[in-house]
Amino acid sequence: MSKVHKGALRLFLARLLVRLCLLLAICTQASLSNAKDANRSIAAQSGIQQQATQPQHAPQAPRAPQAPQKAPQAPQAPQKAQPTPGTAAPNTRPQNAPPPAAAQPQPPNSQIKPPPVVPPNPAPQPVKPLVMPPAVPTHVPPPAVRSPFIHGHYVIGKTIPVNGYHSGSPVVVIVDKKDHKTNVLQLQNNRVVRILTVTNAVGKSSTPSPPGRYLVSKKEMYPVWNPPKDIDPKRKKVKPYNVDHKNPLGVARITLNKFQIALHGTNSPRKLSKNVSHGCVRHSNKDIMKLYGLVNRGTVVYIVNNWQGKVLNQADFEPKKSKAKKAHA
Repeated sequence: MSKVHKGALRLFLARLLVRLCLLLAICTQASLSNAKDANRSIAAQSGIQQQATQPQHAPQAPRAPQAPQKAPQAPQAPQKAQPTPGTAAPNTRPQNAPPPAAAQPQPPNSQIKPPPVVPPNPAPQPVKPLVMPPAVPTHVPPPAVRSPFIHGHYVIGKTIPVNGYHSGSPVVVIVDKKDHKTNVLQLQNNRVVRILTVTNAVGKSSTPSPPGRYLVSKKEMYPVWNPPKDIDPKRKKVKPYNVDHKNPLGVARITLNKFQIALHGTNSPRKLSKNVSHGCVRHSNKDIMKLYGLVNRGTVVYIVNNWQGKVLNQADFEPKKSKAKKAHA
């Protein structure tokens, strides 16, 4: 044989050997697979036979008089098909699943424990209201009111608060010649207040009303008038106003302690708010009756040219002590 034929034969033999090796490997793998399938089928058949023979030897548990509740089935487990009589149950178990455990016998009725008795909920007890202790009243002192007096003096400002009259407290009368007003002041709760303001008429330039501090010395209702010599040289007395309306004193007179000055009514109300008198201070009969009820003997009266800025004494607002009269033998 030539070399060419020998080389071709060797190549053919090599290829044939490779194919034989591959065929041998495929046969070996197929045999192993068949062996595994046979083992699985044997295990499955043994499980089926054990399941079919198990109910014949397992004792049946006595049933309780009450219908036992069925255990809830798992949602993922499919229901098994009921086998027909005379046929074996179908193999629905997976091949690698372990055999089911044997059913345990249930105890008889005498050994079944009754469910525990749950006592009913007790009636709710009434809740007692929480009683707080009474609050202890604390005495809060009122805020201190500053006294209107500085070193015993009070200066009248542009405005003075107005209030009603408090009986029992003394008053101070101020006759303002500039504004033709008579003002009555009173001290109330550490405040100087104005309780009355009326119109007046004061003395004319030839007989002015002298400014100064006065005290009430006398009070009269329906006084008799004694005219001065420059008015009536004969000084003939004029009867009271309720008898003769020519009496210029009107219905009442409040006499002061100096210069024969008095606060009185009038028979000529048209001349008010003017400087027309002989030194006295005139008022309407209605207003003089208001003043008459507010003042007493010893009441302080100021006649001033302008009452703003006037300085009053703290003693002017204090009650006056009445002097005891001596007993006559």
